[in-house]
Amino acid sequence: MFPGALQIFQNALQSGDQESAKKFIRDLNIAWASKSVEVDLATLSKDNLSTSLVPEDIYSQPQAGIPVALQATGNGNCLYNSASLILCGNEQRSHYLRVLVAEELYFNAEFYANHEIFKVTEGHSGIPESVLFPVALSKDGDRILTAGGSQADAVKAEAIAGCKDKNWSCLLHLMALASVLRRPIHSLYPNVQFRFRILLHNVLKPRLSALNDEMANPVHILWSRGGNLDSGPQAWYVPNHFVPVTWLPPQAPEQVPVSTTSREANRSGSKQGSILSFFKSSPGAPELKGIDNSTDQSRSKTAEKRTAKRAELDEGKQPPPKSAVKRKFLPHWKEEFPWVVFHENLNNMTCEICCSVPELAGKSDFLTGSCTFKKETLQKHGVSGPHLRARDGLLAKQKPLKEAPIAQSLQKGKKAVEEQNRNEMAVKINTAYFIEKEELPFSKFGPILSLQKKNGLNINLTYANDNSCATLVSLVSSVITDQLASAVNDGSKYLSIMIDGATDSSGIENETVHCRFVKDGQPVNRLVGHKPVAHGHAQGNFYLCKNRVIFCWPY
Repeated sequence: MFPGALQIFQNALQSGDQESAKKFIRDLNIAWASKSVEVDLATLSKDNLSTSLVPEDIYSQPQAGIPVALQATGNGNCLYNSASLILCGNEQRSHYLRVLVAEELYFNAEFYANHEIFKVTEGHSGIPESVLFPVALSKDGDRILTAGGSQADAVKAEAIAGCKDKNWSCLLHLMALASVLRRPIHSLYPNVQFRFRILLHNVLKPRLSALNDEMANPVHILWSRGGNLDSGPQAWYVPNHFVPVTWLPPQAPEQVPVSTTSREANRSGSKQGSILSFFKSSPGAPELKGIDNSTDQSRSKTAEKRTAKRAELDEGKQPPPKSAVKRKFLPHWKEEFPWVVFHENLNNMTCEICCSVPELAGKSDFLTGSCTFKKETLQKHGVSGPHLRARDGLLAKQKPLKEAPIAQSLQKGKKAVEEQNRNEMAVKINTAYFIEKEELPFSKFGPILSLQKKNGLNINLTYANDNSCATLVSLVSSVITDQLASAVNDGSKYLSIMIDGATDSSGIENETVHCRFVKDGQPVNRLVGHKPVAHGHAQGNFYLCKNRVIFCWPY
């Protein structure tokens, strides 16, 4: 039925037939898809790269346990695959969740257009909501917003685009998913230098909660990467994948029977469990050494007695020393540890991340080349302090890729700030022009701007003084003069100059200069300006023209 149902629902939303869209969802009867069942998440496949990216500054987490990222299929449906894994242990519900999220966004567009997360983030960071909102959009919603649509229209565009199978998701879809599940979603973003991390690393509350405590039973989703990290110079972290995160309890230490009559037996007990325990499969009971086997209870019932002939054949043979056992690099380790690099000519392995920032990696063997070909060695290095420092340093130096959604969100935020600054400057320039045109004192510039801000105009009062007003008026005058000169010099073959004497308010003799030229086939008159002259007689006017004080005609 899916993704055909997605296309039908998308067509209903695009046509604006809300009743048909609601009826279609009711007939599908897929509300069950958002309900969770008992799942043992410890049995699911782990994503080691994503696990290493889980940040430490998480708002809430279980009292004990290790955060582990689970593998989710990166086919464009990774957000819904992640949620399905949490709900039922497989990805079979992803299409159902996608259509439920689209329904939630479309019919509650106003709620998500004014989501509380934007207000809270603005209060903490000082970044305006108008800048934060585009970061939560994909290119589909941003196209509507750029064309002059409202924020609610952008949310509806995201809902319609979300009906397409394997279409990438954005923060808005994550918000709506929390409402579909009726559980809070902890959006986890790696600890990197990113201006909008305060928005993306957040707790997304559901619109309606099925529980008395709306913060109970949260879902954790990580902004991760499919594939390796970009280790190039000047690179930034760019997520392109969602994975679920869960907490697994540390593996308990193995209980080994110990003989109280032997000191060597005490040394044969298992070691205390560590953070690496969850990477290892549960081994069988270890072989006990140094235990007295003189009694029948300590002997194996199936052991064979050595005959005299076998004793003669085996005499003089010694087991090979452990050092003689040759280990080699296994290619499938690359899938679990994507940062490892095997050098076949040197027969050693290095860490791509540590080698990218060796100044942070310390004295790790993975810098010079490790010859210890053990999976446990890779596991230990992956969670070691030097490796984690190198990873964080590499992430901090990464640059955005233009095709990644989060990079596009960063560009949108930057454009929004620049657009807001341009709009504010346009208001100030127009106000300065008005003051000059009406012959008002420059001291009125600040009060007029304050009045506009009080009337609801979103501007700041930087440079709201008379000196700034004078500067802006001078700039406006220069631009107008340049435009006039360009129009006369470049577009007209016919030109006449009209000069008449006048005095300004201070009594200084001036010549008022007009020019007449042809523009778009019609004659037009334009004021060039008031030019001061030493004398108002013919000789003074001739000197004015001779020295090209009136500069806008072609010579």
